[in-house]
Amino acid sequence: MTEPLFRMRDVRVSTIASPYAPSRQLVHGMDLSVLSGESVGIVGESGSGKSLTLRAILGLLPRGIEINGGAVERRGVGVRARMIFQEPLTALNPTRCVRDLICDALKAAGVPRPERRTRMLELLEEVGMPEPLRRSTMWPHELSGGQRQRVMIAMSLAADPDVLLCDEPTTALDVTVQAQILALLERMRTERDLALVFVSHDLAVVAAVCDRVLVMTNGRVVEEGPTADVFGNPQHPYTQRLLAASQVMAGERASLEMFEEEGR
Repeated sequence: MTEPLFRMRDVRVSTIASPYAPSRQLVHGMDLSVLSGESVGIVGESGSGKSLTLRAILGLLPRGIEINGGAVERRGVGVRARMIFQEPLTALNPTRCVRDLICDALKAAGVPRPERRTRMLELLEEVGMPEPLRRSTMWPHELSGGQRQRVMIAMSLAADPDVLLCDEPTTALDVTVQAQILALLERMRTERDLALVFVSHDLAVVAAVCDRVLVMTNGRVVEEGPTADVFGNPQHPYTQRLLAASQVMAGERASLEMFEEEGR
């Protein structure tokens, strides 16, 4: 049997106790393993512990929050994981142009300086950035949301990762650009044999890109399994309510789009 790229064993995340407040458990006993080329989704309401789970994998927990139990194990020291954030405008350094942002990532990955400019343009082309040479001289605020997300993905790919941790990477994008970014991630997964861990509150997105799914609420996984099985025949009451709410919202969006179309 193929060994997972990484495995979370009974990982618990909590706030750090202070003289003013006791410790509070935020993630309870997370177990998660991911294979090469696999796409795993984590869904649940805001505050359910999805993003904290991703950050715990990389040790990027916010100040005042810590792992207080369990372990994150990697298959070997060569396994690399990188994260794509929800809003790249706040994640990208506004004082660095696109060229410098990607070259900085290449430098951190150990790419020799003479090779960085060529590799930077190759990465922009790989993620589908239009006019990569011209865009490479632009600043994050000059790019569209989809273009900024492509820059974020290019920076992540600079390290030639084995795992991409995607924290709601399409939430701030319109439907058309969202589809483009999802198609790009799926292509990267196939071409590079990347594993994806995809956090989202959009069940339709997870259904489209993920092989397996974990459903979280109140810091706990309440249901998991193949995506088609969990979404097609949910067993836990919370999963059933989550799917029902998603269907209602999808119907409301369709009605609104129809109304707007008729009003044009």
